[in-house]
Amino acid sequence: MQAGARFCPSCGSDISGQQTAFATARIEAPRDKGVMDALRRATIGEYEVMGLLGRGGMATVYLAHDIALDRKVAIKVMSPHLVAGEGMAERFKREARTAGSLSHPHIIPIYAVKEAGELLFFVMKFVEGRTLDSIIHEVGPLPFPMVQSIMQQVGSALGSAHRRGIIHRDIKPANIMLDVDGWAVVTDFGIAKVADKQGLTMTGATVGTPSYMSPEQCAATKELAATSDQYSLGVVAYEMLSGRLPFAQESVMAIMYAHFNEPPAPIQAARADCPPAIAAAVMRMLEKDPEKRWPTVEAAVAAFGAAPMAPDDPVRTQMMTLATKGGASQLLAGLSTPQSPTPAGRSQTAHTGVVGLVLSPDEVTVAVGGAVQLTARPKRASGATLFGRTITWASTDTDVATVSQSGLVTAIKPGFATLTCTCEGASATAAVTVTGQRKSRALAYLGSAVVVGGLAAGAWSWTARTG
Repeated sequence: MQAGARFCPSCGSDISGQQTAFATARIEAPRDKGVMDALRRATIGEYEVMGLLGRGGMATVYLAHDIALDRKVAIKVMSPHLVAGEGMAERFKREARTAGSLSHPHIIPIYAVKEAGELLFFVMKFVEGRTLDSIIHEVGPLPFPMVQSIMQQVGSALGSAHRRGIIHRDIKPANIMLDVDGWAVVTDFGIAKVADKQGLTMTGATVGTPSYMSPEQCAATKELAATSDQYSLGVVAYEMLSGRLPFAQESVMAIMYAHFNEPPAPIQAARADCPPAIAAAVMRMLEKDPEKRWPTVEAAVAAFGAAPMAPDDPVRTQMMTLATKGGASQLLAGLSTPQSPTPAGRSQTAHTGVVGLVLSPDEVTVAVGGAVQLTARPKRASGATLFGRTITWASTDTDVATVSQSGLVTAIKPGFATLTCTCEGASATAAVTVTGQRKSRALAYLGSAVVVGGLAAGAWSWTARTG
């Protein structure tokens, strides 16, 4: 069964809730214990395997610590049935190396691909944040500026891959993350193509998640082109704008039939205030005939009116808020698993103390009555983020601005205040200017995003979904 698929291949029932309920992944099932032990033995001296992050039909993913470089990584162990065929292990490694050659700020990189006995696994960057599907599920339709920014960043990543001849084949919200620095990143390049070659999927003929597959991908009759990724990204855009899928039939076959034959309902039917240019851009991405779509994915996202986001863009602060609330920090703080043993003759130095704090943003202007979320990340000497540490907050002038112990700043009256966060002797400050001007639409939304993010505090995610 394809990880991330919404429907059971046998009965067609909706199983999406099972695949997104990652809280269950905190408990190691017996079948995972053996894999984890084997992975620990295979990576002894290189990585400390800390715990299970998630599992799916294609892979099981573990959180690990890279001993030499003192950083957290995600290790994806491929399912045995995917690598059982003759030459499959080499094919996976070849495709992973191709994907690993991609260097782009919005693509989660693959550091290494390794084989040990029956294990084939990928070592990837660990990104603290949340997947886009969990955010849409909790928030619903996203603000237009945020949709534009996500589309620009994801489209830039896909365009870069397409120019190198790499098609993703499984673009969906579960493979797009918002990280705690406020950027969108894409994961799982290179893996779907190998499974596609082998026909190891839920339909026995094609790879992908039915709700996001292009008509030509459903047909599985020819090699896919970049226009297939564009169609899938169009489905993601439709969902971000409307809060629902363009085709939500009750079975796999019904969804695939709709991709072939039925036009999606106009965006305005679900969101009447959608700008005509954005609606038209989405609908062209969802054309049945690939030739009628945009010539490139960059042209498609340009039609959204999207531009690269500046570091101080208010939309970035909103994305940081959504990514931080209920993100991977809670999972990491709760992990307490044995460390991999260190081979004789090799020393291991632990740098566990907080040596500094990174505070984002460090300078804000907010109108009276507005609110903004600050994020503080404790750092060890290597620069790695430390999790589960207690942070305290204070304001130099609570008549101007107050700050909660979660870092939420509330503007009280015009003036200036310095906010300080401290953690184990380290501290950082942010300058807050409160104006008497009316709140802008962006700041008004930011306040609501903070509230929504707070409601989502029970959710969490990780860097590389299981397929």
